[in-house]
Amino acid sequence: QLLRGVGQGCLLGAPTLAGGARLWADADGAFELAKPSAPEAPDCARYVDVGALPHARVTCCCVLKRGDGQDVLWTGHSNGQVAHWSLRGFTRLTQWQAHRGGAVTAV
Repeated sequence: QLLRGVGQGCLLGAPTLAGGARLWADADGAFELAKPSAPEAPDCARYVDVGALPHARVTCCCVLKRGDGQDVLWTGHSNGQVAHWSLRGFTRLTQWQAHRGGAVTAV
């Protein structure tokens, strides 16, 4: 499992069992999640799942920290697609086919 420190007091892990990526907030709650999910356990930090595409798993990811606060997540997928996500609203902004014959291994 790929774990990346995203900054702003959060952690990104990919792939999840659902094939996406999970973004955890810090225990102090300094990073506010726009759409928090219910924690799996009472002592679990708040999180949100992003990056899942139909019939594809996240194979790689990259977070771009922008100075204007509009941080974005790029995910590569097992079906050759690349997706661009907003970390502010956790919505997919764009998506395209990068490879026809295999998985995206780096973004």
